[in-house]
Amino acid sequence: MRAELALALRAMMHSLAVAARLEISVRLTCYPFLTSAMINLRSTLVCLAAASAAVAAPVRLQCERLNNPLGIDSTVPRLSWQNDSTERNWRQSAYEILVSSAAGGKPDVWDSGKQSSADSVDIPYLGPKLESRKRYYWTVRVWDSHGKMSMAAAPAWWEMGLLNLSDWTAKWIAWKDQLEEDRAGISWISSGPTDRPGAGASPARLDISLSIQHNRAARCGDLCGSDVRLSDSRERPPGGSEARLEYV
Repeated sequence: MRAELALALRAMMHSLAVAARLEISVRLTCYPFLTSAMINLRSTLVCLAAASAAVAAPVRLQCERLNNPLGIDSTVPRLSWQNDSTERNWRQSAYEILVSSAAGGKPDVWDSGKQSSADSVDIPYLGPKLESRKRYYWTVRVWDSHGKMSMAAAPAWWEMGLLNLSDWTAKWIAWKDQLEEDRAGISWISSGPTDRPGAGASPARLDISLSIQHNRAARCGDLCGSDVRLSDSRERPPGGSEARLEYV
């Protein structure tokens, strides 16, 4: 927001300066007695224009080419910025990066000092060792080719990720066999106390007598399974036979 206001102010000052120069020419020609007043006005406009130029500050601050990023895993983050100056042939001659641990605070983490360089892209952080999960606030100010220092940019920030193995305290998601734990509190449903058959117990035997037709007797073993034995009784009714099924 401050950068946009600076641009608007500089544009207004430029327009006023042009208008003032035209008016000064007219006044000097027609009203010589106003020469002193017009010169004072022109000086004031020039000072305002210079002040508006000084308001120009770096903009679009980025860390690792990102705006206010989270989870930076590089121990030497790279910082970048641009400049919003509308001056023709403007050139950066130096910069100073300020890093703090709190928003709007003093540069208690790192102050790069004035560095004579025109670079403004991927400038490496060369301060103290950074901490995991910590957020750092930073700004930058620059000097132009005439040695004029700009205002500091609006603060930006970046937040560090997990830098050390000891920072990783999570557990892997895995399947756990809990059948034994689940069965610990289960009891058999019954009408009363029951005992399982001992070693000497014999299997139960069930005898079933059926009257079947002769043409279906042969299929009984297939239908009933291999554990069924079919035997005819002594008396066979007309048209059929009496069979006994034994389940073992």
